Formats: sequence, C-alpha cells, structure tokens
Amino acid sequence: NFDGPELFSALRGDAGPEQMQKCRDFVLHLALCHTVVVEQLGSEKKLSASSPDEAALVSAAAHFGIEFVNKQHSTVTLRDSFSGKQPKFEVLEVLEFSSARKRMSVIVQEPGTGRIRLLSKGADSVMISLISSADAQVLRETQRHLEDHANDGLRTLMLTEKTLDHAMYEDWSRRYRLALVDLVELEKKEKELPNEIERLMSEIEVDMALVGSTAIEDKLQDGVPKTIADMGRAGIAVWVLTGDKEETAINIAYACELFDTRTKVHILNLKNAHDASAVRRELQRNGGLA
Repeated sequence: NFDGPELFSALRGDAGPEQMQKCRDFVLHLALCHTVVVEQLGSEKKLSASSPDEAALVSAAAHFGIEFVNKQHSTVTLRDSFSGKQPKFEVLEVLEFSSARKRMSVIVQEPGTGRIRLLSKGADSVMISLISSADAQVLRETQRHLEDHANDGLRTLMLTEKTLDHAMYEDWSRRYRLALVDLVELEKKEKELPNEIERLMSEIEVDMALVGSTAIEDKLQDGVPKTIADMGRAGIAVWVLTGDKEETAINIAYACELFDTRTKVHILNLKNAHDASAVRRELQRNGGLA
C-alpha cells in the first residue's frame, strides 16, 4: 500500500543523477542493514526476522528495486533491478541492536571496488548525535518528517552510513574481535554493564552521513481495540510498555482504544519531571499515586 510515485521517479533518474544515486543508496541500505534470513518453504520464500519491522523494511527494498535474495555464511546476495545484476556483498561485522544502544549496524565490503561501508539504523534520539555536522540542513528537514510520522502513530528509524578506511577498519576489527572472546567483557555485556564490546561499537559508529528515515505502520490484530475497550469497561487496569516516541505511543493508545475522547492524558517526561521524586509529586498531584 505504499503511495509515493515521486520516489520511483527519482530511482529512475527523473530528478537527476545525484538524487537517483542517493535514493538507490537508501534502498541498498534497507536491503543490507538487517539480520533477516530467508526460509524456503516449498516454492515459497519467506523472510524470517527478529521483528516484523525488519521484515517490512527488507520487503520494501525489494518493492523499490533491490531484493535481498539470501545470505550464505557472510555473503549476502542481492538482485538489483536497476543494473540487472546480482551483486554479492561480504558482511564483515554485525553490530547487534540492544535496548541500550537503540541501533544496529553492519559493516560490508562492496563487490568489485572493495570499498568498506558502515551502515547503521536506529532511533533518532541516538542517531542524531552520530551524524556529521555537514548534514545539518537535511537533518532538520528529516527531523520534521520524523515528527510528522510520529504524530501519525508510525514507528520511525533513521538511516546513516560512512565509508571506512581499510587500515582504520583492520585496527578496529582486531580490537573488536579480541573483546568478543574476552569472557570478562562478555559477562559484563550479558549483565548490561559498561563493557569493551559496546564501547568499540560506539567508537566506530560516529561521524556518519544521513541516508534517510523510515516510518512503519503498526497494524493491530483483528479484535484488539474492542478487547482492550471491553477490559476497560470491566474495570481492569491496562498498562502498555513501549519503546516508541511519545507522540507515537499516544496515537497508538487511541488507535487500540486504550484511550478514548473522554480520557484525560497526563504526560510525564524529562521536561516536567527530572527525577524519581518529581515523578512521584506529579503522580500524587494528578491522583495517580496514593
């Protein structure tokens, strides 16, 4: 149900070669930066992902012209409808997503050129600080789009990339691989303590260029809004825990009928409650805490 003829036009080159390349890089990013695997069920190909969002973005890449065909060991094969070729990218590293990092990255080597690229995607709350200042104007415009999408109840991500110097990458990779086999650092990471593994991830994920942003509709299963509304009418208190942006969370609450037009909404955030005692005061003042 994607409606954006201007993007297809830009991908064809109608908006000029520079815009065409930027849009194709955006689609290539979607096709490469993920942990999706392909499952073959008879004659049908299925994308298996850790989240529906990842599968949706990879499906979108295929829709726009660059299809993720499969991954064997560390080699990713794509089907590029623009060139008519099936390029094979070598995945050198996968820097996994975590709730603390709020982003994930892949480091890939391009076929032919040998260029090493870092591709990242994550929440704009963390990605903005990792973007180089050269993208300031485009960044402001992208932030406006992200805000609009969040107000529409869509889940958003920001995409970035940079080219890595071979010598710098080799030095970083050596230190990163040593940290990955260090049992002390692995234990710290498991316990979500400061560790060398995540420090090295953060070390390389800096001074990146903005590629674009994505917005995904979070569709509810049939009967969910009615069920939640019935629970509320029965006097059952319902809590929803989400990692979405504030605006997105509020819109989804209305969509799933956790809120309705009679709901009085109180917002607690860092603007009006800087610490635990301030949160307690706000809750007591609004009758949410005895």
